[in-house]
Amino acid sequence: MLVAMSFIAILVALGGFIYSYQSIISLSERINEIEKLLLVKVELTIDYGNGTVKACSVNVKSGASLLDALSCVADVETQKFDFGLMVQSINGVKNNPGTSKFWVWYVWKEGNWSLGPVGADQYLVKNGEKYKWAYERFKG
Repeated sequence: MLVAMSFIAILVALGGFIYSYQSIISLSERINEIEKLLLVKVELTIDYGNGTVKACSVNVKSGASLLDALSCVADVETQKFDFGLMVQSINGVKNNPGTSKFWVWYVWKEGNWSLGPVGADQYLVKNGEKYKWAYERFKG
């Protein structure tokens, strides 16, 4: 009788373990699904103005700015102004007022690259959008 009760207790414990394990896997799968909803994937291109162009995809949290996305893939230096943050350097390539070469950003809209409408720290990226950072003579 004692052996039978011990065996039943072991089966109950094992059943509880299996149920808990399946619940953890199910929870993990749900968390992955939620993370996909909370992340946005964007395409970034960095054109260094000397023939070197690097392109990559990056996943960032929903609500992230373009500056946040850039900071995930590059070493970025910024300077604060009244209008917001301005990128001063990407991967060691610095703005050069003497030659009027600066980092500017574009968004791919309707088949064309359009100059960013606001500072990169204020522009919230959208899933699937394409962005380009270009080191070029700013025509302002």
